[in-house]
Amino acid sequence: KNYVVLRGNGHKTKLYRGFDGNRLIYVSGNYAVIEDLSINGMSYFYPSTSNKGIYTLSSNTVVRNCTIEQEAGEGIHIAEGKAKVIGNTVLYCGTGIYVDDDENVVTGNIVLECTAYGIRVCDSYNVVTGNVSRLNKTANLQMYYAEYCTVTGNNFAVVSGDSVTPTYAIYLYSSY
Repeated sequence: KNYVVLRGNGHKTKLYRGFDGNRLIYVSGNYAVIEDLSINGMSYFYPSTSNKGIYTLSSNTVVRNCTIEQEAGEGIHIAEGKAKVIGNTVLYCGTGIYVDDDENVVTGNIVLECTAYGIRVCDSYNVVTGNVSRLNKTANLQMYYAEYCTVTGNNFAVVSGDSVTPTYAIYLYSSY
C-alpha cells in the first residue's frame, strides 16, 4: 500500500524478533515513512544472516530516527531508489545500512560495531553525507559498483586502540 506512515514513540516503541524469519518490518508500498522505532533483532538467539530489521522494496521511502540493533543481516536494507535514510542509529548488525539502488540519500546516521559493513552502497547517484560509521569489521563504508555518488562530511576514521580495526575504512569495488 502506498503512503503508509509507521511512527513509534522512540525507545518506548520496541520491536523484538521472536523467530528466525526474514524481516521485522517489510515495506512494499511507495512513499512510506518509518520513524521513531526501536528494533532489536536478538541475533544471539536468531542468527540467520537473512534477517533484516527494516527492508523496503518501495521507492521514495523515508527511514528516520530509528534505532536498530542486533540484526544478523542488515539493520536497514533499501532495495529501491529515491529513499532517505536519516538520523538512525544502527548497532551490532551484520551490515548496518545497505542501499541497493540509485538516487538515495543516507545522512546523519550512526553505525557502529557491525560484523561486515557499516554502510554499503550498491548503485549510482547516491548521496552519503554526515554519517559516523566506525568499528565495523570489514569496512566502515563500501561503495560497490557505485558511480556518480557523492560522499562528504562523514567520519569513517580508524583510530589506533579501537576495539575493532576494520579491514578497510572505505572500500571501493568495481570490475569495470
